[in-house]
Amino acid sequence: MRTDVLETFFDSRLDLIERQLKVHKDRLKYKAGEVLSKSSANLRALAPKSPRIWPSDRPEGDEDFTDRGISRARSDSLEEAAATEHARKGMKKEERWLLAEKELRKFKDKTQDRLQSLSTSWESARHLRTRDKVSFFFGVMTVLTSCLMVGLYPEWIPLWYTIQSAFYLPVRIWTYKKKQWHYFLWDMCYYVNVLDLIWMWFFPANTIFFTACYLLTMGPLASAIITWRNSLVFHSLDKVTSLFIHIYPPLTLTTIIHFYPNGAERWPGIVRSGEIAWWRKMVLGIGFYLVWQMMYWRFVVIGRREKINAGRITSFSTLLKDKHNVIGRWMRATKPEKRESLFMFWQLVYTAVCFLPPIFFLWKSKVGSGVFLITVFAVATWNGASYYVEVWGRKFERELEALRKEMATLTTSSSPAMSQADLPFSETSSVGLSSAMATTSHDVSSTAEKRPGLTQVPSFSLDENSEKSEGALDKVDRKLRDHGAEIGGG
Repeated sequence: MRTDVLETFFDSRLDLIERQLKVHKDRLKYKAGEVLSKSSANLRALAPKSPRIWPSDRPEGDEDFTDRGISRARSDSLEEAAATEHARKGMKKEERWLLAEKELRKFKDKTQDRLQSLSTSWESARHLRTRDKVSFFFGVMTVLTSCLMVGLYPEWIPLWYTIQSAFYLPVRIWTYKKKQWHYFLWDMCYYVNVLDLIWMWFFPANTIFFTACYLLTMGPLASAIITWRNSLVFHSLDKVTSLFIHIYPPLTLTTIIHFYPNGAERWPGIVRSGEIAWWRKMVLGIGFYLVWQMMYWRFVVIGRREKINAGRITSFSTLLKDKHNVIGRWMRATKPEKRESLFMFWQLVYTAVCFLPPIFFLWKSKVGSGVFLITVFAVATWNGASYYVEVWGRKFERELEALRKEMATLTTSSSPAMSQADLPFSETSSVGLSSAMATTSHDVSSTAEKRPGLTQVPSFSLDENSEKSEGALDKVDRKLRDHGAEIGGG
């Protein structure tokens, strides 16, 4: 793909931060104005009132007492009022400074925390991208190496399968245990992989063991790629591991039977397997399957029922919640108390049906085995293509819609609720906030300049002019849709 979707998401968020900071600036000014208005009203309520002069307080023989008292009281009142007004103005100015500094400090702290969170997210995203690139590289190289090895050195395939198993299986155990998905490790696919490894390296001459392994591997294990919709998604280690567990054992056994030079000498167990009657092969395969089913029933369904009911997920619960799976929809239509028993019964029937192709067709035909492997691999490839286009495409559409809503909100609120002149901010404090906003915007812009990928999504500032804002919105919309077209076509 020509465009990194994760970078596109991250770049659009940086543009949104600039716009959100502008809105936050207007909100802080409006909030500070309300606080100052309330403080002024409280100061006026606390101002001292003029004293009253009553006639009964006049001394005897002093006719002018009342007039002098009133004049003196008025003079004192005016002086006190002037002093109070002066003090109120001083307090108002000091309070204005303190409030501005407080709001500025809070704003800087919040902006710093947001930028720190942004930096942490970017580092995490960069780490994930590096891991995905490594997974993609080794996934592609594994496919290429396996194809060359089958054609040039087929005798190395069993060892190559064992080496990869020594890496993928422990990683799967560790990651699933960490995510509390470890009940998936009881699934039949892991059981079959362990059986294949045991047969290859410990019992290569055992015909019964090999027959059961071959039926389980070429039957339900390979068919699970279609049933469980395994995907060839190279950048995802989890999906690569799942596909390896289901595709590599069939490839290994097919190579041993049809392409391995002098395979009968190295693997004597395959020689007499063709002499066993078909119904005996069916019995052997079902017998080994029932061993796994009884262990699963005892240790997972019965032994871990309380934890499963508490929320631990299993293959059965995942299948039950899958709205796109036919089996899941059918199981949801069944009574809850009968779901598990019916599921195990029909899984046994499904396994027996999957035994038929390897018994009657794949064992005898090199071409048929090759076509079968190509078919299941093609299904996994198609599922991977659907994941890249549909799943990532939907994520990009959601991010685009969120961006459009954010910008539409900023467009409608581009005119502040109070004008700059109406706000009771001093010139110095206003300049302080403006400089803080400029510093924050410069920090974000500097972060963008350090990352070459940020040039993919342009930055547009919303003016107070509605027409310019709408034009910027349309321009961003067209630009992001062009990126979406590149992703869909890439």
